[in-house]
Amino acid sequence: MAATILGRPPGISDDDIDVDLPDPSVFVIDVSVPPLRSGSMASAVHYIKLKQIGSQIQRAVYTVAHRNHAPDIPAAWSILGDLQQWEREIPSEASLEACGSLPCCSSEWFELRAVETRLQLLRALCSGDGEAGQTFMGLLAADAARGCQLQYVVSEFERLTNRKRMLHLGQPLSTTSLHSAFTCGFNLLYAVFRKPTILPLKDVFDAVKAASTTLFTYSQGDWTSAPLYDVFEELSSICIDRVTQHSFSPAKPPSDGSATSEWRKASENAVSNVGESQTNATRS
Repeated sequence: MAATILGRPPGISDDDIDVDLPDPSVFVIDVSVPPLRSGSMASAVHYIKLKQIGSQIQRAVYTVAHRNHAPDIPAAWSILGDLQQWEREIPSEASLEACGSLPCCSSEWFELRAVETRLQLLRALCSGDGEAGQTFMGLLAADAARGCQLQYVVSEFERLTNRKRMLHLGQPLSTTSLHSAFTCGFNLLYAVFRKPTILPLKDVFDAVKAASTTLFTYSQGDWTSAPLYDVFEELSSICIDRVTQHSFSPAKPPSDGSATSEWRKASENAVSNVGESQTNATRS
């Protein structure tokens, strides 16, 4: 997981591992643990399978060998199909109300991990101005928006269903959860900036609001998280203005190359502005 987040190759290649995964259908005999339909190892084994897909992504798009070559679009579709199948096979126990008291993660937790892995692939494919970006930009926007919503608890949904959901999936105020929240929001803003009509206006506003609320909560609990919240707020204001202007006065969209350079400039300005404000606050 650390190698994936840092963009580094894994310490041990999957090809060097010759031990099969445990059979999740084998029950653990422990009177203190309620028996599960698919065994107490189901959650861990299923997550390991997702990490194996993440390793495929690392080899497919992040290795030096692929740096000067166009992305392999058929291979990308194959990996996306594997991720879709992985989501369909989420352990049934993950949907139980009491999954937190069992050795099993919640269905929302699994869904967010799938979104993070899918974004790992899609953001590399959409970073340029080639055919891959045109093909996968819509998926990038949709998955990023979904990730923003998964990070946020919908109070109306909780009231109507009386179902408890976590505001932050994973360890509260953990670095990995903060990274996930910011990455989902940042990828959404990137896709919307590049193509203002890529998602319905309401979906964009709802997802941006969800990401902003999540990052604000983190910034209140840990002051080191504040710069990420400030960067997101500045970039989201720029993107919302861009989407709104395009919605009310449609014009010929800028070329991909122009949009990419404008986004790079806007993101660099946001980071520098936040850096200056943090420096001034420290001095005062």
